[in-house]
Amino acid sequence: MPVSSWSDRLSSGLTPCSGLAKSLHHECLPPDHDRSADMSLPDPRLPEGFRALAVDREKMALDEACRLARCQKAEPGDFLYSRRHGMASCAILLDSDRSAVEAAQALPLAQLAVAESLHALSAAQRPTIIWPFSVCLGAREVARVAIGGLSGQEEAEDYPDWLVIGLHIRLSGKFTERLPALKRRELTALASEGIATDRTAVLQHLAAAMQRRLAEWQNRGFEPIRSAWTAYTDGESSRPAMRLDKDGNAMIDTGEGFEKVALIDMIARQLPLHLTA
Repeated sequence: MPVSSWSDRLSSGLTPCSGLAKSLHHECLPPDHDRSADMSLPDPRLPEGFRALAVDREKMALDEACRLARCQKAEPGDFLYSRRHGMASCAILLDSDRSAVEAAQALPLAQLAVAESLHALSAAQRPTIIWPFSVCLGAREVARVAIGGLSGQEEAEDYPDWLVIGLHIRLSGKFTERLPALKRRELTALASEGIATDRTAVLQHLAAAMQRRLAEWQNRGFEPIRSAWTAYTDGESSRPAMRLDKDGNAMIDTGEGFEKVALIDMIARQLPLHLTA
């Protein structure tokens, strides 16, 4: 498969966007869902170093985190989370003291944190990671990550003004009911996979996994992340063999050698998380 078409598949046919925060809009809640039941859940207890900030249910956590970061009203360690029904969605402000190429490594790091959280919630089901944005259960996407502060147009040595990582896990299939049947078959939710949990528990697992992996990234670099990430990759024969290089780029086996798909280039094609619900 040519690298260009493989990169198209990786991004699920996404259209380029000029920075994630500029294109986010809140999704509509189903008119019949019980808001009070979900709002009654306790707020997550976060590990040291994170500051919890609940987001109004009309807003997306990543959207709001990007807005606050642009206005310099948020700082690294702020953990914004949504109280919306049927999802565990959060965004974390990160230090922006890395070049664009290094900063983009937060995406596979976040994928790894999601996979480890899901595996902790249900040891019987091992998640698989699909570079660069998806995490799957049973070959269907259950979670997605995205990054704010990078447009995908940066030069390798540019530095972002701010950096946000967004994580989104589907708890129920409620929001997917509006999608076309073909798209619904590509998605799943924790409830659909028989994993009984709630938003608070998932957010606490995510926060703990992110804290652990961010500290590792800071102290030991990307290599331990890359090694652990590889253990969760999809081994389906329908996909070309792929590995990560030392910077988090995909090295795709074309049958005649490996060709690189740059992670920074894929950021311009990422899907706003409200469209993945």
